[in-house]
Amino acid sequence: MGSKEKSHVNSLIQAGRFADALRLLTDWHRNDSNDVEIWHFLSLVHAFLGDFRKSAVWSGKVVENYPRFADAWMTLAKALDGAGNFVEALDACQKYLEIRPADINANLFAAGICRKQGDTASSLRFYHAAVRARPDAAELHYNLGTAYQELADFVGAENCYLRALGLKPDLLQASNNLGLVYQAQRRFDEALSCFNRALGSDEPNPKIEPRDSARAEIHRHRSLLWLMLGCFGKGWAEYEWRHTDPLAKAENYNLPRWTGGALEGKTILVAREQGVGDEIMFASCIPDLVRTAGRVIVECDARLEPLYRRSFPDIATCKSPLDGVCSASEGMPDFYVPCGSLPRYFRTVVGDFPGRPYLYPDPGKVNLWRERYQSLGAGPKVGISWRGGAVPRARKTRSTDLSDWMPILQMPGVHVINLQYGDCSAELAQVSKEGATRIADWPDSDPLVDLDGFSAQIAALDLVISVDNATVHLAGALGVPTWVLQPFVPEWRWLVGRDDSYWYSGIRQFRQLSPGDWQGVFGRVCRELSLMRGNKKGATP
Repeated sequence: MGSKEKSHVNSLIQAGRFADALRLLTDWHRNDSNDVEIWHFLSLVHAFLGDFRKSAVWSGKVVENYPRFADAWMTLAKALDGAGNFVEALDACQKYLEIRPADINANLFAAGICRKQGDTASSLRFYHAAVRARPDAAELHYNLGTAYQELADFVGAENCYLRALGLKPDLLQASNNLGLVYQAQRRFDEALSCFNRALGSDEPNPKIEPRDSARAEIHRHRSLLWLMLGCFGKGWAEYEWRHTDPLAKAENYNLPRWTGGALEGKTILVAREQGVGDEIMFASCIPDLVRTAGRVIVECDARLEPLYRRSFPDIATCKSPLDGVCSASEGMPDFYVPCGSLPRYFRTVVGDFPGRPYLYPDPGKVNLWRERYQSLGAGPKVGISWRGGAVPRARKTRSTDLSDWMPILQMPGVHVINLQYGDCSAELAQVSKEGATRIADWPDSDPLVDLDGFSAQIAALDLVISVDNATVHLAGALGVPTWVLQPFVPEWRWLVGRDDSYWYSGIRQFRQLSPGDWQGVFGRVCRELSLMRGNKKGATP
């Protein structure tokens, strides 16, 4: 394959004419089936067309016959990665790095494969190799910092981010992550200063400018830090930046946005956003809105509708505003407001938070659950949930293993009921083998399907003990005594240095005293549960 043919194929690839390039290469291969350059180009073109299997076949043929053909190893690595064969992809990339060890992009590619496999520790050596090859590149120090941060090596992460910012002070991603590293260590003042410096102001900015995603992320994190610190005025104002995150985006339905004006005689639609737990927490503001508006329509998860209709009899509920509540006679709403924006108007000081339950379960279903619990025998009936978190990082920090609960499960005189949503049959079977008291579990209870029935199950309990998840919000809103097991730095809604909750009067928090120290948390919980067990009335202490 001569230089003229190579140039022609490259021009087709650069123009995105991959099918034309493939036809041409296939014809050439018929005439010269042993040309390694044709094999390599066939591999590249198949990769561009998304056929990673064929790409791997051709590049594999190249390296099998010419093992020092470096580019073919990299093409093979990318093809295997595209096909999801991460172990083989990493091996191919390392073969490439044996030939070109200082290639920055290849080292970053290898690090990325390690992290895809959940082996962030192994990614460090590739990130370090990239940094050695280009120590003046701020972005490489940032990449290394993200690996240290994921491994909870906050000293290593901090050093990397500071180095990156020393080289490039306007690298907003490094400022954002450095603030989060400070926050993870409870260095809240330093975290806030970091965010403020990056944004150039210590005042909230509720005007959303979503075009700059890095700046938007810092605004989001600063709003949550302010709320965690109890700075509600600043926090709620900047909390509007959550709408730059696709997970928190609420539909506006082409209605005018309510910004706190008079609502007398007007209809307002409360738009749902985020997860079920957030919907439940923000629903504490619905009675406040009802007192000011002519008519309130609440869009909610379909599983919440029976519970909301019982608890808020003066509202209409809907899964969307088009499902029948906005009839021709009543007309469309005058305004809409995302449910997460309600606290900006109704939760500005501590005294605004509800001191009472605001969700009410079905009394008949509650009685049925109480009868079930009575069959377990005398002693407190305690529901438990051990997993939570919608995203991997939060799930890793907030969740526990069911085996961690063994001191509670083996406590005599305490009847433990499973409240964990999702399939947990294997975990229940395992702790049973390990000698724990049987965890009561009813297959007809499924919170992923029936939240109204689940609320009745919770309401019939003496106590709920759970990590931070939607079960906690439901139990709190129902007024059931609830002990929340918290990581070293919990989510913003639980604030700093408190063992109670502004949102729910029946909540009690048990916080880690050092990162990852669940053993200490369970020790304190067991001591309190022993006191509860000794209380003849079965009430929480």
